[in-house]
Amino acid sequence: MKKIVVPIALMVTLLFTAGCGLIGNLIGGGGSAASTLWADVPPMDGATPNKELQLPAFARLAVQAIAQGNLEFIAYVTPKSPQEVADFYTTERMQAAGWTSSTGGCTAANDSNSTGGGGFCAFTRQEGSKEVILAIIIAKDDKSAETQIFYIRAQGNATPAP
Repeated sequence: MKKIVVPIALMVTLLFTAGCGLIGNLIGGGGSAASTLWADVPPMDGATPNKELQLPAFARLAVQAIAQGNLEFIAYVTPKSPQEVADFYTTERMQAAGWTSSTGGCTAANDSNSTGGGGFCAFTRQEGSKEVILAIIIAKDDKSAETQIFYIRAQGNATPAP
């Protein structure tokens, strides 16, 4: 019986989270597109904004669960590989811009022929009583041979309310 309860609970939780995300998107709580990259995020040389790219649904749901819908995102493309993007966003470079990372910064698929692959970066910073989260999702687009970079910025309370 216990073997069945855990998978069922997980499925119900996923359905509930997906339902909340769908409702949030329908009423405008799914975040908004930023017009420019934020001043405290170092821009990568050769990357250009792409306003046609939409934040992937899985990323929106994951960040919404943390930030309760208070997020902004912007997408860029670059001819560089996902590994090159991850290598650019070092913990040292991001610390110089005021960000910290408890996860070691960025990770990317090490793909020697530069097809496919992707990566993820996570950084945080305190702004008064708010904690700001910066997630960078890196994805190789096989059709265009470009790497897509999704910058996601979310704010939440640093200390939980009583």
